[in-house]
Amino acid sequence: MKVTILRLTVMMALALAFVASAQAQTALNYKTFAVPFSFKVGNKVLPAGEYKITADNQVIRVQKTDGKENAVTLTQRTRGANHNLGDAKLTFRRYGDQYYLSQVWLTDSLGRELKKPRRSVTDLAQNVGVVEIFGR
Repeated sequence: MKVTILRLTVMMALALAFVASAQAQTALNYKTFAVPFSFKVGNKVLPAGEYKITADNQVIRVQKTDGKENAVTLTQRTRGANHNLGDAKLTFRRYGDQYYLSQVWLTDSLGRELKKPRRSVTDLAQNVGVVEIFGR
């Protein structure tokens, strides 16, 4: 009887430790951003608004805080810790009047690069730029 209770106690302690670790990791891997323009994530266009960005390994989830819009994409490459830990930011590439989410930097100090969109010949002739938005 005592052995059974001891085993159950150890199993519960391990389960709680695992859940606490997963929650702590997730807390580092999301941030809220106010994006003042519509933008593309993969093939999906998202309207301007406030977004919660979550990163889990190589998956980026972009979800509007009201829950009405979201997109999920895979990262193409991860960049190392040359970034300030407290500075979460999004980097957008602008081609003409279209914005594409290009990089996601969260407080875990990893930069995640998204797949570059294919550009048409007219895109190449238009204004090109980079816009950075910092998290709240």
